[in-house]
Amino acid sequence: MRLATGKRRWRWVVALAAGVLLWRAGAPRAPAEHRCRQADRPARLRPDYTGLAIPPNIAPLNCAVLEPGRRWRVRLTGGGRTLTVGARHGLVDLPLGAWQPLLAASRGQAVRLDVYVQGTDGAWTHFRPTTCRVAPEPIDGYVVYRRFRPAYNVYVYGMGLWQRDLASFRVRRLVDRAQIGGQCHNCHTFADRRPDRFLFHTRPTNGGQPAMVLVTDGRARALDTRTPQHDRPAAYASWHPNGDLLCFSFNQIKPFFWHAGPQTKDTVDIASGLAVYNVRDGSSTVPAPLNQPDLNTTFPCWAADGRALYFSRVRRTWPANDDLPMRQVRATRYDLCRAAFDPASGAWGPVEIVAAAEDLGHSLLEPRVSPDGRWLAFCAAGHGAFPPFLDHADVWLLDLRAAHPRPFQVEPATASLRDSWPSWSSNSRWLVFSRRSDTDRSARTWLRYVGADGTLGKAFVVPERDPTLNDRLLETYNRPELVTGPVRLPPGELRAVAAKVGPPAAGATGGTPAAAEPPS
Repeated sequence: MRLATGKRRWRWVVALAAGVLLWRAGAPRAPAEHRCRQADRPARLRPDYTGLAIPPNIAPLNCAVLEPGRRWRVRLTGGGRTLTVGARHGLVDLPLGAWQPLLAASRGQAVRLDVYVQGTDGAWTHFRPTTCRVAPEPIDGYVVYRRFRPAYNVYVYGMGLWQRDLASFRVRRLVDRAQIGGQCHNCHTFADRRPDRFLFHTRPTNGGQPAMVLVTDGRARALDTRTPQHDRPAAYASWHPNGDLLCFSFNQIKPFFWHAGPQTKDTVDIASGLAVYNVRDGSSTVPAPLNQPDLNTTFPCWAADGRALYFSRVRRTWPANDDLPMRQVRATRYDLCRAAFDPASGAWGPVEIVAAAEDLGHSLLEPRVSPDGRWLAFCAAGHGAFPPFLDHADVWLLDLRAAHPRPFQVEPATASLRDSWPSWSSNSRWLVFSRRSDTDRSARTWLRYVGADGTLGKAFVVPERDPTLNDRLLETYNRPELVTGPVRLPPGELRAVAAKVGPPAAGATGGTPAAAEPPS
């Protein structure tokens, strides 16, 4: 009996070895280079993932080889490992099981990319090799973003909060508008990139109570943040590093359309201010230094040490009863400001201008401080307070440790790119942001490396399993937020809490209507 069992074991071993040999024999191999024609340029790829600094924990950089031919081979070499794949119809699909060990072995080193294309005449062409550098520092493992279809004058279903595993292609829907009574939801914000402490806002579109859905201590609850001092609901928010304080803006935003010109959609923030909410005791205050007459303040962001608040501010030049100041819209530009804060006493210092719109010729919006306190990323737009709609917007950096901080552009300004919603990784080495271009009318999630000395890597779109997806998908991904782990709270709990503050039943009287929110 033992002998029979041993024979069966050996048969399994032999069969497994034979399978491995057959697999290796069938695996694609790059043709011998001395038999190939040598091109004097790199192969054209889409997305162009060449010359990047990439995280050591990113998903495979699948792409399409845009060189005509009948067969394609791609070879990656780095860290003493080689990965060669065939590209069916020119589409590169890198296996995750081989990609991850290659990145791990190449951490802090370069990975070489060789592309081979066989023409219709049967001859192979080897294109000039290119390289990517695998950065030593990883990126936070997940990104949460809002995803929705194009909309102009109506709210549409299909809007949701989604969670993407950056090391693979796995996605998970956290909240969907269809599941919470058709409410709009927006401005999700995580405390120190923690997946167990975050918030998002709901906006019923046909009456009902707007609310902030707050997740703390493993449970979700809905809060109406309106007070007699501000009757508008919370909008853009920022968590204090202590995890107990929330600073949020309350805005009266009006979307509209231009009848002529290259830009169609636009918005104006009629009036806005800042409030601070205490998660522990539920109290809310409206600090006087942050809310001066005839000034709009918005886009709050706490400093890394919690001892200052950054925000955008502009002086209103229109009458209080003007609910759509069209003549002033294009001339409205926000300064980047800061106010000192004492976490122990709650006292505020005077407001100072960090960067003036008049000096830079841009509206300075969406400030985000890096966790190490060194860099302030913000959006420099042509005008107004909503960069995603504008013809031109860029993410800039400000060195907060410089004697005289001056901003510099992340890359040359171009009208074909519109960047917004910057957000940092927990190690301050990676920026995630939303980018819209003339060739891609919908925004996508992009990444770029930021060195400790401010050295910048080339920006690249978050990879998809199907590299043609971004060219075919009309949905927009915006407000990306990096998170250190997956959200564990059951989606059903988030939906149940958000649905409770939805529109009232037919015939019921709703609460104060929510302020208008920009369409997508």
